[in-house]
Amino acid sequence: MSERPGAAIAKSSPWAVSLTSRETDEWDVTEAICLLIGRFTTTADVWQQLPAGAAAFLSLGLHLETANQDFALRPDILRFAADRSIEIKFDIYDRTMP
Repeated sequence: MSERPGAAIAKSSPWAVSLTSRETDEWDVTEAICLLIGRFTTTADVWQQLPAGAAAFLSLGLHLETANQDFALRPDILRFAADRSIEIKFDIYDRTMP
């Protein structure tokens, strides 16, 4: 809250946590997700205390070297996200496309 009289109160407060190439030797989706979620509390109760209307999502940008690559999300990652109402988003880039 601002200490200035009449100042607007923010209705949202986004925050972001990112991972750099220096933090992992190989860009494995599972490894990257585990490194990111490892930075947050594992206690699901804390996530339930977010204000009404708050949303959390995990956004992954994937740059594929070749076409037709695949990846899978482990059940523990899916459970972590589901238990905390975290949406997982993928932005996939195929470097083979013109």
